[in-house]
Amino acid sequence: MPTGDLLVNEPLAAWLPGLLAALGLFLALMLLRALLLRRLEGKTAPNIFARLVKATNSLTGLALALGLGSRFILPPPEYLPYLRLLVIILLGLQITRWVSALIDAYFEKLDSSEAEAEHRIPQRAIASLVKIVVWAIVVLLILENIPYLHISSLITGLGIGGIAVSLAAQKVIADLLSSITIRLDKPFAVGDSISAGGFTGKVELIGLRSTRLRNISGEELTFSNSDLLASPIQNFTRMDERRVQNSLPVSYRNSPAKLEVLPALVRKIVEETPNTRFGSFYLTGLSDLRMRYTLTYYISSREFEAFQQAQNTILLALLGGLKAEGIVLAGGDAEDDFSPTEE
Repeated sequence: MPTGDLLVNEPLAAWLPGLLAALGLFLALMLLRALLLRRLEGKTAPNIFARLVKATNSLTGLALALGLGSRFILPPPEYLPYLRLLVIILLGLQITRWVSALIDAYFEKLDSSEAEAEHRIPQRAIASLVKIVVWAIVVLLILENIPYLHISSLITGLGIGGIAVSLAAQKVIADLLSSITIRLDKPFAVGDSISAGGFTGKVELIGLRSTRLRNISGEELTFSNSDLLASPIQNFTRMDERRVQNSLPVSYRNSPAKLEVLPALVRKIVEETPNTRFGSFYLTGLSDLRMRYTLTYYISSREFEAFQQAQNTILLALLGGLKAEGIVLAGGDAEDDFSPTEE
């Protein structure tokens, strides 16, 4: 017997299995949700699973129940598109709730790591933008499944308009996407000391369009996010230790006996300097005018000020030690004498 005739002649017999199955699944899902919520009730810091459970409402159960009920009885063909649309709407609304819960959980974690309220503004703006994109996708999916509604021309128009807008705001979009990349990839964070584009400073703010640094000389530097990511970034805050090399030019007038005490003298000076670890000290070059030794040592502190203090202490101690041992430095270009290389 065709389904349409079954619905007209025996409506109760036709609908009863589907109604019972749908009602049973709906009640089971709601009971499961209530039990999970009760179990998670005492947790002060809910995890991702707890947030997803709390974001689940009766719409999901209703959509799944309708889907199961339609397996037992097939409505008339003219009603199928509307049933499908109803299920898509309910599931779409639930998906937006789940995505919003995940986004809120992620950006709340970022908010808790930022001390100042102004740092939370870009994060909230990014969260709102992602939610808008998810809602737009769900709305387009719903519109596409509305019977007798053709949205191909609408999507084509939106695509052309989107291309025009993206070309006009290409730089702004690139900076915005770069801001999201910085938040997700985290090459640096607020408070880190970094070097980029030939400048060194401490990160003060990561915005939607730009990132602000406080230069070591005191002035504020502003980089667009896309330009900042396009250049190599050195993050000094994440260093375990700082490697430093010094070139020591020594005159040929020194006797070999005097030069034999030089490695032990240099090692002792470095090891007695706070926050430093001796690396190596070797004769690395012989030229027409001088011998060249290379000193390598490591500074355990991440602060640039500690690097400068350690280098100052070592160089002054070297000058005093060389003078006490009667070791003569070579003359020549001033920039070559004790020239440090930081790595």
